[in-house]
Amino acid sequence: MKKIKFNKNIKRLRIDVGTAATAPNSAFWLSKYDDVGIIGFEPSPKNFKILTNGYKTNQYLDESRLIIRDNIIKYKNKIKKHLDQNVFYIFNIGIDNVKKPKIKKFYSVEEKNFGCSSFNKPIENKLNLKIDKILNIKVCNLKSFLIKLDKTKFKYIEFLKTDTQGNDLKVLKSCGKEINRICFIQTEYWANQEYFGDLSRKEALNNTINFMKNRNFHCYYYTDVDAFFYNKSLKSYFLKNKILDDCIDFKNGLYHLSKWPFNIDGKLMFLVGIKFILRKNKFIYNFIKYKLKLNVFKAL
Repeated sequence: MKKIKFNKNIKRLRIDVGTAATAPNSAFWLSKYDDVGIIGFEPSPKNFKILTNGYKTNQYLDESRLIIRDNIIKYKNKIKKHLDQNVFYIFNIGIDNVKKPKIKKFYSVEEKNFGCSSFNKPIENKLNLKIDKILNIKVCNLKSFLIKLDKTKFKYIEFLKTDTQGNDLKVLKSCGKEINRICFIQTEYWANQEYFGDLSRKEALNNTINFMKNRNFHCYYYTDVDAFFYNKSLKSYFLKNKILDDCIDFKNGLYHLSKWPFNIDGKLMFLVGIKFILRKNKFIYNFIKYKLKLNVFKAL
């Protein structure tokens, strides 16, 4: 496995677990920042081949894409940025909560939505997709990568994004104590019960929040499938250094929207609670959101 050695100008670090075929989050960060390095992981050979060569794909058409072979970022077939060598490292492996590297079954689904491929076996009639191939893919824990980083240069990691179709809690667990170095985490906590063994949304969310809470992380926002956390131990650090939790979903960041007056946390979680209550009555919810256009749920 290639050694990670970033250019001297790279001062900050973000991690992208489950890059997909175009690595839109990595591309967004690399476009926006000249001093941010990326470590990414994509287990699907099909996705990785597209990511490497820039082949045509139906994934994330409205976002910038990374092309590894050419060291460029493209948007709508136009080159957006040329990248220096050694500013990103993306590995064609999976991340899982394993003690040492091993081989694991990976379910690759058919072409029309191959982004739903997963280490968890898909329920074909729920996904409306057929399993195309069952592959043997190498998996490692994330801790094994994090402990090898130069901690004098990368004492903390700004952002960890995980999107692994139902395997995300295992990714978080695989960080071990190194999770304490991460400022912000966006994780897909639920995959719509489209894979065998999936829990209900409520159970999956509670499991993720409880795990993170035990590691001193606070959930400041969640959607039907994703949850956002900040490290309470690093709050003064990321505020002092103006570190954003920006990603393709929230390109100007999200944490700053979670504040009540007097810098009190909880605004977004309050609105999330209202949203889920109102959604029980679709008529009222849609009337407020679309007819009155009082979109207090813009971030939701």
